[in-house]
Amino acid sequence: MSVACKPKLILLHQNPYSCCRSTPQESPNDLFIEQLKTIKKSRVISLDSTGVRAYSTAIAAVKAYPYPLSSGTEIQELPGCNGKIAALFHEWRDSHDEPSKRTLAAVTELEKSQSYQVLKQFEGIWGVGADTASKLFYKHGYRKLGDIITHHWSNLSRVQQIGVKYYEEFLTPIDRREVENIAAYIKLHAVKVLPGVQSMIVGGYRRGAKECHDVDVLLSHRHAIPPDFLVTLLQSLEEAELVTHTLSVSSPRLRHVDPHRPSKGQFDNLDKALLVWRNHKGDLHRRVDIIIAPAISAGTALLGWSGGTTFQRDLRLYCEKEKGWKFTSEGVWGGNQRVSGTDGWRENEAWEDVERRVMETVGVGWRLPDQRCTG
Repeated sequence: MSVACKPKLILLHQNPYSCCRSTPQESPNDLFIEQLKTIKKSRVISLDSTGVRAYSTAIAAVKAYPYPLSSGTEIQELPGCNGKIAALFHEWRDSHDEPSKRTLAAVTELEKSQSYQVLKQFEGIWGVGADTASKLFYKHGYRKLGDIITHHWSNLSRVQQIGVKYYEEFLTPIDRREVENIAAYIKLHAVKVLPGVQSMIVGGYRRGAKECHDVDVLLSHRHAIPPDFLVTLLQSLEEAELVTHTLSVSSPRLRHVDPHRPSKGQFDNLDKALLVWRNHKGDLHRRVDIIIAPAISAGTALLGWSGGTTFQRDLRLYCEKEKGWKFTSEGVWGGNQRVSGTDGWRENEAWEDVERRVMETVGVGWRLPDQRCTG
């Protein structure tokens, strides 16, 4: 592909919403993207939400561009990539002749920074966000996990204690075969509780990731799901000694929340369980999420749990700004009414059919999950 053709191709990727662009798992610009990700992480742990959003937008745009970048001018044609991103590209490109050895001065400094490394470690504890990590570092003066265990253990929540206890295990990648194995156990028990249950592995696995940090399994049914289904399923998994800890259970349907009305705020009313899982004694503990979607929410739940973070952010923004609708994993709403065409299972539809219908109805267009890898 000639350089002269690139400006025309760039136009295909100028849509400001990442949910309207195809973004594959791998990019010809991945080495530069990794540098941007490090800077973005520094913004996360420094509680700079504006910076996080800006770098997320730029990363998604660069990742969607299907050709090796060659100039800052080219970058500035992409949505969210301003002169600053262009300057960073020039610095990175000119830092070394060999691409694998190129770096940014800001990234080099972060890699040498004790504060960055410690804050990144603390923020990586499950149940500990950037705000708590900052307090542990600056207010209490802790510098390693051992300090937290020795001096702060009783001040941690139960969930944070579990996050510290299994810190290394939770960080150990889960290969696709193990993800499939865990999902098979969940479906086996789910079908025993409610015959006819449909299951789908979502999250990074569905986007084609070779390794995952957790396992997300979506369950649905073509007919009514009893309100106590999730609770009964968890009891079955616990009796089988597959679930070692229950971190959180949200069961709005047990509280008789009306599924035909939109949820308040940004979150949905789907039943969810956040778990610590172990297949067999001696195996690593894994983070597993189970999500229950009633039939009417099957397509939106699948879509809502299958895209990268920026894809999901932009999908919600697109529905709000371009359509005047509200998107959650529970449904698409215009006021208090569910948008026609975004309801759940129809006769003879498979998972992908109902998801495709939702995407086409809201107007972002269908693309496979492995094209939603915005990060």
